[in-house]
Amino acid sequence: MSAAVIAVYGWQGVFLIGGVAPLIFAAVLAAALPESPRFMLIHGPSDPRRSAGATLPLAQTAQSSFRQLFAGDYRRLTVLLSFAAFLTQLVIVFVVTWMPTLLTSAGLPLSRSILVSATFSLEESSDPCCLRASSTGSNPFVP
Repeated sequence: MSAAVIAVYGWQGVFLIGGVAPLIFAAVLAAALPESPRFMLIHGPSDPRRSAGATLPLAQTAQSSFRQLFAGDYRRLTVLLSFAAFLTQLVIVFVVTWMPTLLTSAGLPLSRSILVSATFSLEESSDPCCLRASSTGSNPFVP
């Protein structure tokens, strides 16, 4: 989509759509999504039509804190997983941010470079499903 917008309106059009569209989407979601059962039980129903099963009892959960992630057996695992998640996000940001520039400097037209970058991003979003399928032996696309 951004490739077509850039061709007609330039980068300013992409910037405008990227800023305004999420605000509109957030407003629609805030108006359309039901309140959670926990919120309804704590605050009472502000509008009974927006309840999401508020009559269902909530399961009792154990109290936990952020500190417990760094205590005892969880310390090493928490640090390693956090570091891995940070590096993964860093790589994704750098690749997605710089890929159109690198492809354009290699001779591809800007619109094609953006499409390649978008395709790469879509492919990356399917990786967790593939990882789940390979680790559990189940197909995440079949109920």
